[in-house]
Amino acid sequence: MVGSRHTHGDPPFGVLLALVSKLGGAEPGPFLCPSTTGADLYGVILVSILTPMVQTVKYFFLFSCILAAMPSRRHAPLPPMDPSELSTGQRVAQLRKSRGYTQQQLADKIGINRSSLSGYEYGESRLTDEMIARFAQALEVSADQLLGLMPIELVSDSTTARKIMSRLRAIEELSSSQQKHILRTLDALIRDARQQHVADQSSID
Repeated sequence: MVGSRHTHGDPPFGVLLALVSKLGGAEPGPFLCPSTTGADLYGVILVSILTPMVQTVKYFFLFSCILAAMPSRRHAPLPPMDPSELSTGQRVAQLRKSRGYTQQQLADKIGINRSSLSGYEYGESRLTDEMIARFAQALEVSADQLLGLMPIELVSDSTTARKIMSRLRAIEELSSSQQKHILRTLDALIRDARQQHVADQSSID
């Protein structure tokens, strides 16, 4: 009988047989018979465990070979940066001046202090996404223009143009009645200047 064949310490034959059947996924084949020893059953169990592992390793190796043979996607190299191009902070300063703002005026418009604005312009502080949006809105440009991705139409950078823009910014901060009074005065001055220019041209002719 089977019970008389296994040695001391061997598990019962029925337990090993059930374990082999469960691991193998099928009923034990004809290689198992009542004369099978515990050592034979250990070998069968080992084969039942190792066979799926070998199959897994084989498929993994095959999959790795397929991946290695596939062409890799290569990204086109980015164009080199122009070393003479302005930094974002320098572009902020350039736009500020062309718009006629002083550092204090632009800082007040954005809601930061003057030292912070100076740090951004000189590259001492990193511009966050929020600050880029704030500067773009205050300077009336897009974020792409502020970052140098699109061209910017700058107001004349002459001293006279900057002074005129600065005066206009100051006028915007006045009350409505004060603005109307100043505009009437400017209209009168411009009209007189044009008439004088026409008279001068007539005398030359």
